[in-house]
Amino acid sequence: MVLLSKVLYRWLLNYLTNMNNHMKYTTIILFVVISITNIKISAQDAPHANALSVEMTRRISKELLGPNSGPYLQPLVTTSNATANSRFFRSAFVPKKVDKLYFRFGIHSMFGFVRDDQKSYAPIAPRMTINEVLADKNAAEYIINPFDPTKSTVIIKDTAGMVVNILKYLFDKGLDPLRDSATSGLSFPNKAATVYGNSNATFSLNGDYFKNQIMKDDPLLSVVFKQLSPSVQDTILKAINQLPKTLALPTGGNINSIFAAIPQFEIGSFMGTELLIRLIPPIKLDKNIGTFSFWGVGLKHSLSQYFNDAPFDAAIQCVYQQTHIDNTIGVTNAELNSDGKIYNINLQASKHFKDIIDVYTGISYENTSITSSYKFYIPAEQQISLGLLRWVPPTETPKPEPPEWPGDTKPQTVNYNLSDTNLKFILGVAKPIGPVTIFIDYNISKFNIFTAGVDIIF
Repeated sequence: MVLLSKVLYRWLLNYLTNMNNHMKYTTIILFVVISITNIKISAQDAPHANALSVEMTRRISKELLGPNSGPYLQPLVTTSNATANSRFFRSAFVPKKVDKLYFRFGIHSMFGFVRDDQKSYAPIAPRMTINEVLADKNAAEYIINPFDPTKSTVIIKDTAGMVVNILKYLFDKGLDPLRDSATSGLSFPNKAATVYGNSNATFSLNGDYFKNQIMKDDPLLSVVFKQLSPSVQDTILKAINQLPKTLALPTGGNINSIFAAIPQFEIGSFMGTELLIRLIPPIKLDKNIGTFSFWGVGLKHSLSQYFNDAPFDAAIQCVYQQTHIDNTIGVTNAELNSDGKIYNINLQASKHFKDIIDVYTGISYENTSITSSYKFYIPAEQQISLGLLRWVPPTETPKPEPPEWPGDTKPQTVNYNLSDTNLKFILGVAKPIGPVTIFIDYNISKFNIFTAGVDIIF
């Protein structure tokens, strides 16, 4: 295999940028000719499927869902972690000294409404210019000789990826209102549902447009196509014919609210300091959030103890939490695996009205860092179109029947990271009844939530 050094690669890009149009087109044609004629069809995934079509669909699906998985899943991850990052206190009072430690156990619940703006996003289409196709060294490594093109070398590392890049170039042309959008038959939605939304959005493809562009309409690709052998031409056209007519973006779950309940332990006090512990083993909260687990630990320190006859109690609290979410969602049975780390610092104040009620408030700063992976399969309808699944009546659910109908055996995985900061204002009331206290408050932030609970001290 010919390896291209970084120096040569930079030289190539500079050369392509500065050469005249005639030489640039000659180089592009050479590059694409060698790319296509080196295509080798891998072993069949299924006897009824075209292996190249299947692999191209997988790659295009990943190109489509990859950049869109972040905005699709972000509301779920953000709201789930924001919900968990609540209900840390219901009073700012911490005694400076006690004769013996006290223990407080409570059940703390959170309820939030999903906003309309969290139910949709603007999806990104998989597009690529011809220069971006050439610059993608992940698909090929190449050395182009400007003085003798016949001695130029192209090593194809990923033939399916190379063909997908060419299709992305045609997507770019076909969706461009200044080029072919009026006649291409391609369409891409300007809005799609998040995991909380409720709409279907699809990317409509047009095999005839792709074939016409390759065979005669595109000035670059048509020249290439005519130089190919009949067998290679037939392979390309068959692969395009078996591409699905649409690629679906994930649909939402029509979710309007989020609910969670968390056990919490507090131990105090030592020099006006109280320890908080939270722990939930992996449990399935509901179909929307999926399996959720987390643990947290925090310290609260009294500030009012340093002031004589303070008119109210004040404290500062720091909490660290780790969360984990597993869920299977969407039409592709996508598997979400998400780990979050949350840092919280809050200032809190409360006032006790004897025999009546406690009023408390606080301001909280939160920093969230989330690492997620999103594994998805080709949707069942497209698997049927590709010959991976057997057709069944609409009343039935298609299932893999290996070896003849194996289904999609190579799921795609997208990894993404999300970081966010949040400032939250809390206002609530609590009612002590002997050793038991009930409380409710409202949290105003990027995701507003009601929280309530009950605890007992012993």
